[in-house]
Amino acid sequence: MMRDKLLPLQPFKQFRREHKYMIRMVKKCNHRFLLNYGFAVEDNRELDGFCPNEVPIELGVVPDDPLYDAKYEFWTRGEGSSSGGSGVNGVGGSMGHNAVSVLAAAVAAAGRNKSLDSAAVLAEAVANAAASSTSSSLNNGAMSNSRGDGHPHSLGTDSSGSTTSSLPSVKRVRVCVSNNENTRILFSMLRVLACNEEELRAISSAPSSSIADIGGPGCVSRALLGLSSAGGSSISSPSSAYYRTCRDVRHPLNLRNERAAMTHLLDVIGRALAIYPTTLAQDVSDLLDERRYPRFSNKRHARIQVRGEKEVLHHFAQWARTALEIMDVIERELAFQRGEPELHRDEVKVGDGGVGGFDYVISAIEEEEGMGGNLHHTIVRYCSDVLGSLRREEMKNLKRFKMMGSVNRPSGYP
Repeated sequence: MMRDKLLPLQPFKQFRREHKYMIRMVKKCNHRFLLNYGFAVEDNRELDGFCPNEVPIELGVVPDDPLYDAKYEFWTRGEGSSSGGSGVNGVGGSMGHNAVSVLAAAVAAAGRNKSLDSAAVLAEAVANAAASSTSSSLNNGAMSNSRGDGHPHSLGTDSSGSTTSSLPSVKRVRVCVSNNENTRILFSMLRVLACNEEELRAISSAPSSSIADIGGPGCVSRALLGLSSAGGSSISSPSSAYYRTCRDVRHPLNLRNERAAMTHLLDVIGRALAIYPTTLAQDVSDLLDERRYPRFSNKRHARIQVRGEKEVLHHFAQWARTALEIMDVIERELAFQRGEPELHRDEVKVGDGGVGGFDYVISAIEEEEGMGGNLHHTIVRYCSDVLGSLRREEMKNLKRFKMMGSVNRPSGYP
């Protein structure tokens, strides 16, 4: 509790006035330090190199999506009615992470432009921060809880005539430079948003056959895992597993869907970065100037906060770009296996990785990581393990199709 602008601390033993003592604080995201204590840590990293700085990413069903109704139903499955934005490990209270971002960006901008009145900028930022806690426009343009066209998922009235609010179509997830639970939830939601009609029906619809119809619990288990219930006599779609909510799609559905999900992530990140008045490079450069940004000043702490957010956003942008490049390699290998010589795997090029197929490229980026390269280990592991597993599954399915003499492949295959 604050008294006369002082924060009282209760010691566990007696101290004399001239004694020095240290307050040890648990590592947390800089937005939490800035919001609760009024400062941001310059190098907010733990001993193992992990940085807990986070940035909120907002995702939602695009109003003009042809599958809006079906996606909205699955998107909000398992949630209660709410009048505000939905959070995944969401930001609580009236002054959340988005509000901190608005305040920090405004103060940092005021520090950069000496002609601005800092008091006026701060007052305006407080008003904008209050508005940001009730709006959802960070990463998806003018997306809101209703479609604005009389769609049934907007505000309406119940049978008693009282106003009711629908479930929100926007979800927020806070992510950091890590492959933790929130990162997996983010990727799960991206896969749902990237679904076509066949994939959405497969992941959102429970198996229609009863235990008696298909021969027992073992067949149900196979169906839940996306396997054929006919003992291997038919080939199921790669996305034929049933999921309870949009948070549960923890593995790629197929190559087409994963590519669309990473493309959407790149678009979301681009929109988020475009909101900031300065770039990450500018922030890094400005923080080197301790005359304009004195140590322990408010404008320096604000610039440290927004710099940390951009570092996380750039990390996920690099993740998406690298994944798309690796999937280019996989698609060309599949094309070669289908007998398309003009797409020979030896002609595949991925960034500066050289020439070669999937194994060659993965080996190259793993070697680069071991030598302290630019790719974070979470990105390397995703490309090697997750996309590697997806590649093996696609190759196996292609061989099955060849054995069956199938010409028409499901939409999930390239």
